[in-house]
Amino acid sequence: MLLPIKKMLKISLLIISLLLFLSVLNAQNYRYTIYNTETSDLPQNQIMSLFQDSHNNIWIGTKFGVAKYNGESFKIYSPHTGAAAGDVESIFETSKGEILLCTVHGNITKIKGDSIITYPKLKGYARHSFYQVKDSLLVIAMSPGQVENNTLLMFFNGEYKIRKKKINYFMLSSYANDTIWTTI
Repeated sequence: MLLPIKKMLKISLLIISLLLFLSVLNAQNYRYTIYNTETSDLPQNQIMSLFQDSHNNIWIGTKFGVAKYNGESFKIYSPHTGAAAGDVESIFETSKGEILLCTVHGNITKIKGDSIITYPKLKGYARHSFYQVKDSLLVIAMSPGQVENNTLLMFFNGEYKIRKKKINYFMLSSYANDTIWTTI
């Protein structure tokens, strides 16, 4: 049984319209911008860490400081502005909205609005790893060349508190319920 010509034309037009509509949907162009030291205010091109805060700012940790990107412009935090020097490997936000910048050398900088406070690093340790536990930082301070002399500390309200000395640090993880698992 043959379809009437009018009905066949309607079906053909419907199929052609559907195909055109689908091809338009599939042909989206995405806009992107490349940021580096030549095209922006980034302090350095090697990115060590990225963090998005509760205000949707993107914090970019580099070997020479941190850049805060608000979607339009960069604000730089470096030793010239009072922030700690070194490779910014970890960036955290406390429940009070404070941003903590942590370097591999153990320097910690706290930023709240326009206030910048840099805390002295612990002497005698070669490298540090940081893990956030609520509003505290769990810090593994690693001795140069002596794995068995690593120290577990908490950093809270601008002070380090030793939790355990002489740990053999292999792995540390933080989970949603703030349980810490470590291999000693």
